[in-house]
Amino acid sequence: MIKELLLKTRSYRRYDENIALTDADVEAIAEAVRFVPSAGNLQRIRIAFVNETLQNAEVFETLGFAAYLKDWRGPSAGERPVGYAVLMTEGEPDTNLAIDIGIAAEAMLLTAMERGIGGCIFRSFKRERLSEILNRDGLTPVLVISFGRPAEQVVIEDIKDGNVKYYRDDGGVHHVPKRTLDDILV
Repeated sequence: MIKELLLKTRSYRRYDENIALTDADVEAIAEAVRFVPSAGNLQRIRIAFVNETLQNAEVFETLGFAAYLKDWRGPSAGERPVGYAVLMTEGEPDTNLAIDIGIAAEAMLLTAMERGIGGCIFRSFKRERLSEILNRDGLTPVLVISFGRPAEQVVIEDIKDGNVKYYRDDGGVHHVPKRTLDDILV
């Protein structure tokens, strides 16, 4: 069951903008963070959820999409995320927080996918502008996750010739090379 969920939980970058997140979706995705491990049990992560059209557009403009897809500036209107979770913390991030953020992000993505909602993690964003949009004094944005019903096909394949770069084929299918089990077991 978990393997099936892991295989479906990809970095989706194109969504169906006609299907909004419900309050129950937002609550379930955010609540996943309550139950994950946290260094020293400090629970430093705070989440600002954005899922209203005008604010979505502002957050969208702060993001850097798909570094390997050089000719693609991000999803077109109609394919953009319908919500974002901005993971934040008080003060400056440190190594323990980075690990906590990673654990929390994966829990959120798995919870979302269980509900048929895809997501994508962003570390490439305009931090200062995002802080202005959110207006959460004393909190520093660390990570952004986009959400929506996937409107693209993502295929996992074995790495060929050591190339880890994801790509889109002529039909728009997103291919993600992954190392084999023999490659990762040492």
